[in-house]
Amino acid sequence: MTTPIRQTTTVQYQGLDVTIIGELDAGLLAIAGYNTPHERAIAAITARQRGGRRMYRLAPGGRWTPSLEQPAVAAVRLRQATDQDKREGPSVHVVDP
Repeated sequence: MTTPIRQTTTVQYQGLDVTIIGELDAGLLAIAGYNTPHERAIAAITARQRGGRRMYRLAPGGRWTPSLEQPAVAAVRLRQATDQDKREGPSVHVVDP
């Protein structure tokens, strides 16, 4: 049986609250501006039982933590870095023949 979750964190992305939604046994999404016209998925978060405690991490490869706050912070930082890369555009190397 899966467990649904919807938890608003103290984290913000572009001034929008980040909410974690999904099912603990299936997967979670970090959503900025949940249930608003500006809603935007920013990252996936995984969950698992470890030593009798529920643990979370930014997928893939984040650090396991018992709180959803840290993966939410990591998701926002990753998304901000991605946004910065998009603003700068692709790098182009010109090779002289």
